Amino acid sequence: MGIYAQSVGDKTSTSPISITVNKGGSVSGGPLFNGNGDVTPALYLDHGGMSAATPNSVINAGTLTSVGQEQGTAIYGAYGYTQIQNTGLIVGAIKLANNGGSGCLTNTGTIRAGSSIDLAGCRMTNNGVLEVGARGAIASTVLTGDYVQGHGGVLVIDTDPVTGKADLLHVTGQAVIDGVVRLNATTLSKSAPIEVLDATGDVSVPFGAQMSPPGLPITFKEIASGHELDLQPMADFNGAAQGLGSNQRGVADQLQQVWDSGASLNHGFAQIANLNTAADYATTLNSLSGQAFGDLAAVRARNALAFLDIMDRGCAVNLDEARCVWGRIGDSHADKSQTTDALGYSADQQAFQIGGAVRVAENLYVAGAFGYGIDSFSGGQNTARITGQSTTASLGLAYRPGALQLSADVELGHADYDSRRTITVGDVVGDAAAHPQLWNGAVRLSAAYAIALSDRWSVAPFAHVDLSSVRNRGFTETGPTDFNLILDGQTHTASSGEVGVRLSGNATLKQGWMIQPLLSGAVEGLDSGNWSPVARFAAAPMPQGFRTMAALPDVLGKLSVGVQLSKGQRWNVQLQYDAEAGERYLARSGGGRLVMTF
Repeated sequence: MGIYAQSVGDKTSTSPISITVNKGGSVSGGPLFNGNGDVTPALYLDHGGMSAATPNSVINAGTLTSVGQEQGTAIYGAYGYTQIQNTGLIVGAIKLANNGGSGCLTNTGTIRAGSSIDLAGCRMTNNGVLEVGARGAIASTVLTGDYVQGHGGVLVIDTDPVTGKADLLHVTGQAVIDGVVRLNATTLSKSAPIEVLDATGDVSVPFGAQMSPPGLPITFKEIASGHELDLQPMADFNGAAQGLGSNQRGVADQLQQVWDSGASLNHGFAQIANLNTAADYATTLNSLSGQAFGDLAAVRARNALAFLDIMDRGCAVNLDEARCVWGRIGDSHADKSQTTDALGYSADQQAFQIGGAVRVAENLYVAGAFGYGIDSFSGGQNTARITGQSTTASLGLAYRPGALQLSADVELGHADYDSRRTITVGDVVGDAAAHPQLWNGAVRLSAAYAIALSDRWSVAPFAHVDLSSVRNRGFTETGPTDFNLILDGQTHTASSGEVGVRLSGNATLKQGWMIQPLLSGAVEGLDSGNWSPVARFAAAPMPQGFRTMAALPDVLGKLSVGVQLSKGQRWNVQLQYDAEAGERYLARSGGGRLVMTF
């Protein structure tokens, strides 16, 4: 036993007992019964105040419990009249009706009730949290008296979807249920109403009692009928997503399809039901979207076209030589900022490339290149992290009769990645892992014409068109959450066109050194569409999956600045910086190249 308090005079005793447990304090009773068969509660009040005019007082801001937890007794009253005010935690039964005793209970804290709350007909007022029995176990509590739940009150009910059973609160008087009644379930799905409370008197739910915070997708409809209160889980994922971005709405629609089908997503819907705010729901939808896989395909396509740019520059300053080889080391970084409709991302690549060109006939050249990249990708809001390696090979044919240059290039590549998405559903955080693989190809047709401005400067207008394609092999994520995705295989093809002008010059330094500044500007128009594959939740795949939007800007402005240093005709060194910018998009790259001719 924790505290035994006795105040006994004659039958009209007016010497009430007062017990206060402050915040941080804790009182624990013993086992369910002692060796004599007596209860061993945290608090035992014997006699004291005998009426509401001179009541015993229990004020708890700490913890009242016992060795038996919910199966034990927290407060036991005999003979007297006791008023309990709880702002802390009470675990176990509350029994005030022993030997003619009684009392009332006001709760603004948390009560994890045992088998009974016996007030001998008085009222329990709940503006805190009342849990029936131990969390996760189906139990029942008998409340002897009236039950009035205020607008700030929460009644927590465990439910077992396998058996269809739930906790039950039996009220021997009247029951007025305002505030919230919440199902605590490990799994949740669309279902019929579940009985959670019955009363010998009337059960009523005031108008507006089931008002939930706006923006939450799952609510529990309270249905009062006569002497019974039923609870029915309701879901409106689409309605709660109104005003959010298109990608979030797409995920919400898929969740609605799963719910309407009667599936549970294992623990998924139960976890979504525990979200507290609309902002939590928005964050959840972003983390479930899998948008990163579409963005990754778009990044791969841009890296592949940048590789063709590098090959086409290969040995352009040595057209009078029959053969050349080159090697290059480069680094690139791309950022796409978040919009209302889509998350942003950042992507990096460290590239190692070799290539060469050979003259096969008069004015006709064949060029080739091979590259290896170390790639990394980070999805916006820390939703994804993807790393891997890529290889790219290209072959080009150029015709250069004087100032005119015509060329055609083809390219093939493969990328092998490890992905890890971070799934965030309220307090539940987990990873979804996968092994995406991408194949890519591209075709380019180019034309340029060199115009001499002086003996030191020349300008070359140029244009090219590209047709690029990325193939995403389908895969299924693995991980501890119930929101792993199945990604369909997809081939996405996009076209683009670019026009611009290059300016180059030359200056001879001492001892035969030559420096050549290089500057170019261009505008590229893209018809890239949506790079995202179709996705489904692995725990409940729907026939019609969802597809988030992962797009590139329609127009890019491009700038390139470089310098070439050479001595004689056998070798040169090139340093180059490139940038391209569009709506909420910026990519930058830099590299150094060594060219040898023979």
